[in-house]
Amino acid sequence: NLHLLQQKQCFKWISAVSPADPEQVNQMMDITKTCLVQNGYTFRVTLTFINPRAIIMISEINYPNTPEEITKATAVYKECTYLLAKNGYYAYRAGPGTYQQLIPKNLPINKTLKLIKKTVDPKAIIAPGKYEM
Repeated sequence: NLHLLQQKQCFKWISAVSPADPEQVNQMMDITKTCLVQNGYTFRVTLTFINPRAIIMISEINYPNTPEEITKATAVYKECTYLLAKNGYYAYRAGPGTYQQLIPKNLPINKTLKLIKKTVDPKAIIAPGKYEM
């Protein structure tokens, strides 16, 4: 596939945290795999223990750098991260401008995050607009 090697490839990283419980980890990976495979992407994953109680999953969407593929990959990224969050697997890390699309506004974790942000940064100087502040 020399053509693929010559074409600039882009990546969107999907990351989520799960309890270090085999059933939970498998559910998190199943959600991600189903979303990616149904949309024509290859499922690849890395799992990392961050402590004895939690595991980070990192997967990727690998796509050509064309307007159509960027639009498609962005939509799949949003869908996958939404499904993960809806099932309790929140993002481990988010890039600039992506946090608001990762966590739906109606999830209980948002109240806690907003309270922490308000306590640490009452004037919204750090990352203005994040957590609706």
